[in-house]
Amino acid sequence: MQPLPFCDSDEDCFGDKWCCGENCGGNVACPSGTDCCVAPRTLTACPAHYHRCDANATHPSPFCDADADCAGDSHCCGELCAGNEACSLGYGCCVVALSDAPPPPPVHPSPPPPPPVAARTGGFVPFGARGGGMVFERYGRTAAQAEESSLTLRGNRRGYLALAPAELWGDIAYDRLRLLGKTLRVTIDVSRVGCGCNAALYLVSMPAADDEGSGYCDIQSAPARRCLEVDLFEGNVKAAGVALHTQAGEAADGTCNQWGCAVRLGAADGGCKYGRGAPNVDSARPFELEGQFDLEGRIEVWMVQDGVRRRVWSAEDSGNPAPAAVPDEARQSVEQALADGVVLVASLWAAKGDGMAWLDGGCNEAYPHCVREDAAVKFSNLAAQTVALHPSEPVPQGRNEDRLFVLVSIAAMLAFLGWFRSEDRKDADGMLTGVRRPGSPSPRKNIGKSKRALGAYDKVTTPKETAISMDVD
Repeated sequence: MQPLPFCDSDEDCFGDKWCCGENCGGNVACPSGTDCCVAPRTLTACPAHYHRCDANATHPSPFCDADADCAGDSHCCGELCAGNEACSLGYGCCVVALSDAPPPPPVHPSPPPPPPVAARTGGFVPFGARGGGMVFERYGRTAAQAEESSLTLRGNRRGYLALAPAELWGDIAYDRLRLLGKTLRVTIDVSRVGCGCNAALYLVSMPAADDEGSGYCDIQSAPARRCLEVDLFEGNVKAAGVALHTQAGEAADGTCNQWGCAVRLGAADGGCKYGRGAPNVDSARPFELEGQFDLEGRIEVWMVQDGVRRRVWSAEDSGNPAPAAVPDEARQSVEQALADGVVLVASLWAAKGDGMAWLDGGCNEAYPHCVREDAAVKFSNLAAQTVALHPSEPVPQGRNEDRLFVLVSIAAMLAFLGWFRSEDRKDADGMLTGVRRPGSPSPRKNIGKSKRALGAYDKVTTPKETAISMDVD
């Protein structure tokens, strides 16, 4: 008869549970020198209700029950049920039901976890024309303050436009801007934002705040939290950027991905269009930023300084890469986001070393690296307005109509000049005298008007507007 795979309690094999050479798993034999540990015996210790166990078997059953762990401390039944736990010593079966052998209670039970604590905001600063303001994250040791119609951020801050103050994020309601057919204007002063720092004003389609926090997201967030981002302005005193991000991806593949349908000013143009003392936009002085959103999700961004308006980003030629157009899929995403309402975000942050070189090309003697605690950006006169045309003027339907209007104007101007020259010839017997007849219009005056209509960088008069400050519902 084959020996049983157990050692009798009074003939333990030097602490091993298995014994008797090859017949019992290759462990050392009993001290007596016999070939087996124990004489054949009846296994009365294994109750009949144990699963798949034979109480009188000399070999255990080659099955272990899947729904009942063993209370023992080795593999169940040796190699016959390899990988499962064994019964307590002395049992000749594979498993012991959990109900028959409950695990012992822990010596030091862990206390129950405390109830979740509602996340708190990092403060509220009044800003904007609708009685709301900016609610801030708690990170950072720096400050934000409001003065009249302006908001100043210092150091390292990020805030979101909200309807009213609250101490808990779960009580915050964001002021969602519905900007289709609107123009968003704000005056920006980055004269104290050095190279390596980033003052940003942008729109994101972030969810509502809750007890866990602000719910912030942008295009660079983790995949589960990624959302549409419209960077109306990111910059410092050396460089600036405008970008649209609607989807994931990092390549110049024509999509407005994480690289973005972007335009860089300052570092990319040698400081001609933007920078300290630049002829176009002098970053050492405040300038006005305009974001224009048509009814179909197309965006244009303008910078205005000293009465001169310059378009710096357009859906027509600011794609990825430029000068390609923004793809229609991205335009549709923007249209939907602006219809649903987006959250305005203002932030100021710094990067170490060349971490901001993607924006400003790196720092140098002329533009030394900023000290985060000393950096400050000022946003003022925030307003969203609906442009209202004069009742006698036709409502524009798109860029084709605008181009047609310009062409017709040019044709009319040329026709007028031809008539004027013919009149002058009559006064000089076929010679162009350049002397006007009494009451005739000045050709120089009309030429000046035509240049103004066609020149993107000439001084222009602000169109008639119905100012509805922050009228974005």
